[in-house]
Amino acid sequence: MAGGAIGTGNTLTGQYRQDGKTISIRVNITIGASGMGSATQAGFSLPVTAASGGAILVGKSTTTGAIHSGDIPTGGLTNALISSSTGGAAANSNVYVFSGVYEAA
Repeated sequence: MAGGAIGTGNTLTGQYRQDGKTISIRVNITIGASGMGSATQAGFSLPVTAASGGAILVGKSTTTGAIHSGDIPTGGLTNALISSSTGGAAANSNVYVFSGVYEAA
């Protein structure tokens, strides 16, 4: 996976597995001490381009337990956005884990 979370000092790691046209992903985002400012979303590139139809990522903050969601947009785009269930900016030093399944283009 490529890219990184918004902000300075944030880290992004991920794993994926491809079985035919089915892609399973897991993404870990750690927000650094400088945070994300007022941003409520972090983006990253997908390991394999998504087919049209889009998909949903689900996740949570392993720090607070809050549930979060993500979107792999329709149209084969290679950017996924993650947003907070509360609509607020991601908290400094929190760790977020997301997973999902989508179809390869």
